[in-house]
Amino acid sequence: MWLITGFILNLLIVGLFSEKMTKRGLDFFPSYWVIGIVLGSIILYIYIWITTKRTPIEWYEFLLGLVGSILMVLTFQNFLGSMAEMEIETASMFLLITGLPSVVLLVLTGILVDRNEYKQSQNLIRQQTTITQEPIRSYASQFCARCGEKFRSDSKYCWKCGSERKLVTVINI
Repeated sequence: MWLITGFILNLLIVGLFSEKMTKRGLDFFPSYWVIGIVLGSIILYIYIWITTKRTPIEWYEFLLGLVGSILMVLTFQNFLGSMAEMEIETASMFLLITGLPSVVLLVLTGILVDRNEYKQSQNLIRQQTTITQEPIRSYASQFCARCGEKFRSDSKYCWKCGSERKLVTVINI
């Protein structure tokens, strides 16, 4: 699966980003093939991670990740092209102008997804711990306050003097 995804991304990268490929043939094919394999494996890993963890991703997080990934691929491709032409200053400018924003966007996307996942786990914890319990009702004492005789376990009144047994509600927290 990774090889198929990598090969498809390889064709996209070669077709969209490289004029040199059409002029020179397949001189740079292995490097673009490796880039496609790496990108395909990263995309497959992210897809598997999202589906197995059932992570809620908002549309803007997806958009930020997509823009950051496209900028990263563009930066890497232009960096390799500039270095192949011995334009070191141009290569470093591409790293600064498009590489830095792509890293910032990807880190921001990761932070937003992590924050949403944390909120979801906290909501689940709150739902699991807020279970309402019935209060426990018990009698205040085992002995009658009027005559001092011991109450029977199931009686509501003293069997000797007839005074009512007090009922106390205890709430466990």
